[in-house]
Amino acid sequence: MAAQYPSHIEQVVRYVQQRRSQGKVKSPGGLTTDILLHPEKYDLSGPAAPEQALGSGANARREEALKQAAEAAEKAHAEQQATLLRLPPQAQWAGCQATLKVLTARLLSAEQWSILEQRCISGQIEAAPLTRELSALVGSQERKAHILSVLQQA
Repeated sequence: MAAQYPSHIEQVVRYVQQRRSQGKVKSPGGLTTDILLHPEKYDLSGPAAPEQALGSGANARREEALKQAAEAAEKAHAEQQATLLRLPPQAQWAGCQATLKVLTARLLSAEQWSILEQRCISGQIEAAPLTRELSALVGSQERKAHILSVLQQA
């Protein structure tokens, strides 16, 4: 998952570490995954310590913490995906609906969204793999082409 969001991972890890130091984090991997999947829910613009102020030991600890957080995020994401894939179509849709809404924002008409919803709920389209596929596509035009081809195939 860290590979999908390389530009955000350091900022996310700093945020998780800051919250953790305040004792407000029960699952760093889960929080990291949630921030990467739903960034609109979090304000990551908080102050961060300048890297120059850190000593070499602090840098090594920081790098190790980044690595551990990324690994935890990837593990949590993989577990979440495996769980979603085992769910019946309606539950899979419920688990992926918000993310799909963000990924397809301004790409689908209301009618196309309704068709996507119906086909996911009926099991014609699997919501979890579709979410993963759309997340991997960088440009909105690529996403639009992919989602429209999925709708035409089903």
